[in-house]
Amino acid sequence: QLFRALHDPSGEVRAESAEAMMRIGDPRATGWLIVAASDDERAVRYQVFEALDALASQTNHALLRSAWDRVNAKQKLAVALALAKLGDPTGLPSLLEAATNPDRDIRRRAAVALGVCASPSADRTLQALAQDDERTVRLAAQTALDTRRPAVETRGK
Repeated sequence: QLFRALHDPSGEVRAESAEAMMRIGDPRATGWLIVAASDDERAVRYQVFEALDALASQTNHALLRSAWDRVNAKQKLAVALALAKLGDPTGLPSLLEAATNPDRDIRRRAAVALGVCASPSADRTLQALAQDDERTVRLAAQTALDTRRPAVETRGK
């Protein structure tokens, strides 16, 4: 029923369905959530991003990777965020692009995800996001940079 609810006419019902899938915690919901990531309503996409992030695990890593080449731009961002959580750099181009999105929540999510990407372009983008007009974006970028610095300094020694 939760999968069916992802196609309900009401955006509120669709968002609640994604949240319920997240709370249940079954990674088998990943495919359904990827499809729902292209929803036209921002609130639904927000909840789908939350659910995919919560469900991202080695159990569904192969599914996320295989979905990468078949999804649209909205879905690609959701998959990129989940892959980044797993340390997979496949979605780096989408994350770099998301860092300039007009939606502050997307920029904030990109900052968090870029924090686990070992890449000079991720570093430069995080530094730019640390100067963002939106406080939540700045904080996420600064936290990501602060978390990365010890690892970068250790590698350099």
